[in-house]
Amino acid sequence: MNSPKRLFDKQRIELQFDLAAERYDKLASVQRAMAGDVLQRVVQAELPASTRVVDLGCGTGELLRRLGTAGFSQATGLDLSQKMLDVAARQNPAARFVRGDIESLPLADDSFGLVVSSAAIQWCNAATAASEMFRVLCPGGKAVVGTFADPTLEQWSEAFEQLGLSKRVHPFQSIDQVSQSFDDAGFVNVSSRQVIRSVEFDSVKAMFRSVQRLGAANAMDSRNQRLRRSDYLALVDHFEALLKREGTLGLSYCCVVLEAIKPAS
Repeated sequence: MNSPKRLFDKQRIELQFDLAAERYDKLASVQRAMAGDVLQRVVQAELPASTRVVDLGCGTGELLRRLGTAGFSQATGLDLSQKMLDVAARQNPAARFVRGDIESLPLADDSFGLVVSSAAIQWCNAATAASEMFRVLCPGGKAVVGTFADPTLEQWSEAFEQLGLSKRVHPFQSIDQVSQSFDDAGFVNVSSRQVIRSVEFDSVKAMFRSVQRLGAANAMDSRNQRLRRSDYLALVDHFEALLKREGTLGLSYCCVVLEAIKPAS
């Protein structure tokens, strides 16, 4: 059997989020809003507080903190970045933490009644992530997953494409593609909802810094390490012209929350 195609450079992702860990919560407004969306779906499901829950790609532990406030007392957080886990552990002293990759979970089969994830599986092969979630869920268990889908950061995509640099932009799957991954993994009652959120900036520097400081740079396995300076300056010129014309710069995020059930038998 062939191994799933490796799409992303996990060492690069780990480094990006290690560097972003201590400042992440101050900058991640869209990600915090997505965590709120995931929590809302979990609360509406009316699961027992004793349900064992794992947060995959838990980052600094914001969603875990909210789950604890909602009454869930048996929580585990998993992330690829140890520095993110260090921050999460400080905020969630009662939770258990495990360092690991969503595409190869160091967790036992059928061990959780609830799997949550927020702003994480866009860094994964979605099909592999869905299969791993299915594996660790107990029969009848529920997955509630927030992720970014196409056309997230469409302003970046348009700028890079105009400059012939389209392969340098992080590829976001469509909602249908993500949902199909969960169908294919064996989940039932797969449903999703989306909302578009925008973040405005008053300078090109602030916009670039926001993406970089959140660890949200492209991490494709095939990407070269750095933009050529001439390409970077061309991007700056593009956005400076847009800022002059529009008076502000915006980045849009297509935020999706997907729910799915592992069949009871």
